[in-house]
Amino acid sequence: MEIDRMKTTNTRFSEIPVLGEDANFFSVNAGIPVGFALNEAASMASSAIETLVNAASNLEPTSDASAIHCAIYTLKSACGLIESVVRAVEVADPAPNPDAEPMSEVAE
Repeated sequence: MEIDRMKTTNTRFSEIPVLGEDANFFSVNAGIPVGFALNEAASMASSAIETLVNAASNLEPTSDASAIHCAIYTLKSACGLIESVVRAVEVADPAPNPDAEPMSEVAE
């Protein structure tokens, strides 16, 4: 399948088991261009990283602070993978959405 024709599939998440196996709070709708979806995911991950870095900046060295720093490292790694795929999609299909904002850099 050519990259410019790749679209998301309907993917449900944030399950609510107590309400049954088909109960979910959220879902990704089918038909979103993959490049656009990846850009959105990269932006969300970058925002989460920035939030965690700000929250962790004034923490005393405890096991909770260590857990937050671990989450930051893990999110930065995942964000790097997402952004690598975004760049590969942009190279394969340089103009899937001419109105899209350029991808922001990951918070360091």
